[in-house]
Amino acid sequence: MKRVLPDREVLRSPLARRLIVSIIVVSSTITLCLSVLQLYGEYRSELGGIQAVLQQIEEVHLKSLSESLWTTNEIALQLQIEGIVRVSNIEYIDVSDGGGIRARAGHQGFRRIIERQYPMTYVYRGQTRDIGTLTVVASLDGIYRTLVNRAFIILASNALKTFLVAGFAFAFFHWLVNRNLLHIAEYLRGLDLGGGGSSLVLGRAAGRQSDELDEVAAAINLMQENAGLMLAKLKDSETRLRLSIQASGIGLWDWDLATNDVIFSLEWKSQLGYRDEEIPNRFEEWECRMHPEDLQRTFSQVHAYLAGPRRGGYCAEFRLRHKDGSYRWFYTQADAIRDGAGKAVRMLGCHIDITERKHAEREHAQLAAIVESSNDAILIRGLDRTIVSWNAAAERLFGWSAQEAVGQSIDL
Repeated sequence: MKRVLPDREVLRSPLARRLIVSIIVVSSTITLCLSVLQLYGEYRSELGGIQAVLQQIEEVHLKSLSESLWTTNEIALQLQIEGIVRVSNIEYIDVSDGGGIRARAGHQGFRRIIERQYPMTYVYRGQTRDIGTLTVVASLDGIYRTLVNRAFIILASNALKTFLVAGFAFAFFHWLVNRNLLHIAEYLRGLDLGGGGSSLVLGRAAGRQSDELDEVAAAINLMQENAGLMLAKLKDSETRLRLSIQASGIGLWDWDLATNDVIFSLEWKSQLGYRDEEIPNRFEEWECRMHPEDLQRTFSQVHAYLAGPRRGGYCAEFRLRHKDGSYRWFYTQADAIRDGAGKAVRMLGCHIDITERKHAEREHAQLAAIVESSNDAILIRGLDRTIVSWNAAAERLFGWSAQEAVGQSIDL
């Protein structure tokens, strides 16, 4: 079933969220730095304007004010300073002499000010005389208010611009990247390497230039194709192995030494006459079916092999109880998988039913005993007419020992 990502989850996308946060942080940092530089530049410009006004007062107005003070023309003096105080950021001016303040204009009480005092002189009969002091006060409060308002406008406008850009980037990223990544993830969740499913196709406009996402889709399709071929070869190989095991009658087992679980193959269970579901995959199932005479010997061999530093294989012969109650002989060969410290963690092996061989060996031993104990001379020759067996009666009859006779031609 296709998993549809709700819009609310799309908005919570970690990639999109990190993208938006990164855009906002970087953009805000750049905006803040540029705004500080811009406001500092404006502050320096306004401060330079005040310095220029103060210099103009000194160079232009100071002489006329000095003349008015010398002539005690207080009306002209008052009119002049009232005109000067109307200049931007000039808040207070007064003219004083030894007798006190002669004229003033504006008002004081500002927190941040620039105050300048200029000595007023007048040349009379070739002599320069100090006649008073001109005090000029310029306020910086207006500049600071302007800068604060300006900063608010700059930050607000840039914040709006940043959020608009971040929103557009989110929509752009979601349309070009995020939705395709979600489609790829959904495709991979439902990918069945052995089912021969359809190739991955991104929902994008045809005829455009391919990009990295198309390369990813092509790589996934190639991976799916290669994996399908490898899986088919693996299944074919597994089938051949299974048929070979079934034909040979070899049972397989896989023992996890940490959990004591043992995986017995179908052939292993069928060797004992059981179906697959009749024997659980537990070590005790093998232990409880061991012949009592073989149990201690076999366990000692297994423990000695696992405890030792050997890297070679393990082999043993023992009897297991069949479902019909009889005991059958098995030959097992196995090898241990060890960790980095050399400790055995897993053991894998095979079972071969050698009951018929054991019966043949017993019958052969019985026949050999009969031949050896017979009073009749019995000899056995091979196809090449050489003697392969020579019993005690033959030794007595012919006077040759078995060691002398075996290997000789029957024509002697």
